Amino acid sequence: MARSYRFGNCELRPARRELLVAGRPAPLGGRAFDMLVALVERSDRVVTKDELLDIAWHGADVGDNNLQVQAFALRKHLGRHAIATVPGRGYRFALDVTADSPSLLGIPSSGRLLLLDDSEGAADRHLAKMAARARAILQAILASPDMGFRNPHVADVDGLDVALELASGRGRADATGWIAEALVRIDASRNAYGRMRERMRRAHELLPTARDAETRARLWTAVAFSRHTPFPPAPKLLAHRNEVAAWRRVGDRLHLYEALARQAIAYGSSGRFAEAHAALAEAKAIEDAAWEPARRLALAFARATVAAYGDAPGRFSLLVDDEERLARQAGSLRFLGNAKLYRAEAALNLGRPRDALRIAERILGALAGREDSLGHSIASAIRCHALVALGHDADAVDAARGALAFGGPNGRAAWFLDVLALASARRDRSRESAALLGFADAHYREIDEVRRAQDRRCADEAQERNRVRLGRHATWIRRARAVSPPSELSGYALD
Repeated sequence: MARSYRFGNCELRPARRELLVAGRPAPLGGRAFDMLVALVERSDRVVTKDELLDIAWHGADVGDNNLQVQAFALRKHLGRHAIATVPGRGYRFALDVTADSPSLLGIPSSGRLLLLDDSEGAADRHLAKMAARARAILQAILASPDMGFRNPHVADVDGLDVALELASGRGRADATGWIAEALVRIDASRNAYGRMRERMRRAHELLPTARDAETRARLWTAVAFSRHTPFPPAPKLLAHRNEVAAWRRVGDRLHLYEALARQAIAYGSSGRFAEAHAALAEAKAIEDAAWEPARRLALAFARATVAAYGDAPGRFSLLVDDEERLARQAGSLRFLGNAKLYRAEAALNLGRPRDALRIAERILGALAGREDSLGHSIASAIRCHALVALGHDADAVDAARGALAFGGPNGRAAWFLDVLALASARRDRSRESAALLGFADAHYREIDEVRRAQDRRCADEAQERNRVRLGRHATWIRRARAVSPPSELSGYALD
């Protein structure tokens, strides 16, 4: 990121979050400022609506009118022709930009974006420096407990993001592999997935240019790392198979171990349990008893997650115990937090909704004001299911409506749609309930996942109630909506 950008009579200072117009500060809201930075930094191309929503709204489920409002606010300060609307695509910054960034070379020189120093040698030196920094970060991450929100490498994210754009723009697969893997690991430690899709896409685009096995493996790790990113650049299971195969060729035991653990979760979440357990068994064979607990956590987490999708309440609880024990030994804040979420889910499965509600509400309180949209989604879903199990349907509906803003961008809307479907069925609104089940089915198919135990209970009860009232029409409505775009939610259980 440049220290400042100049265009017309304006100066934009991202680090200070300042826009100066004719030397005077211009009052801008946070969303408008983030949108302006995104447009200026990408002034050589059209910036899509999805990109702007990911950057300025962190993937929250908001409409295009929000972009229009912020664009209008920016034009008031910059002039009506400063930001061009490209119908059906997005927006483009229309003024010539000069970036005051002689030391960082933050953005590739192209088109109308002019760098004060854009020599090939300077760019190569900067990339070499940032790739070395990414290697050091990866070594520290693999050797240390996962500190979650306290991850000490969060301060490196902006610089790494700039370097990733430069590396991928220049077709440097080697640097992109190191930098992208470092970024997705930092993202995952904080459950911050708003920008991960762009990082995965850049890594995927450079796979054909990878010249050696290790670079290819790192790029596949960046592509396959998160199952929580909707619309990934490659099919989920294919990405995981390629990641495992790539690290197997390299012969890196620790990376292969982690890749197998992630592959097991991917198979388990898709309902392919035989393949999930085969991946778990291969990872277990690689595991060294002398490894530190922090290294062995990947497999413990994977085993618990596969059990969660497999609906084995007793076994799930025992595996959560194993994960929590290792997390405490390792001092891993991230996996301790995950174990708490799984503890609440286990309480639901064992018929203890009050315990699940208590744990979920405590977690939501701890997450207040933090970037962890995935953690909010999971804890909110557990809270909704606990309220439904306790018969507090109105509270569950209110909670599900509010949580959709977090769940939708993470591809987790289905968790809340099942709750809304059951609440509608209990209120004798069976047509609405059947339609919501269909939308949920479409979401699950879109993310290639099966329902977990609590989601199945909601869906099964709702479907049975709908059958009683509507007969076979309940199934017809559900199937009709299962092929409809999930965005068609207006009017369903949201009034």
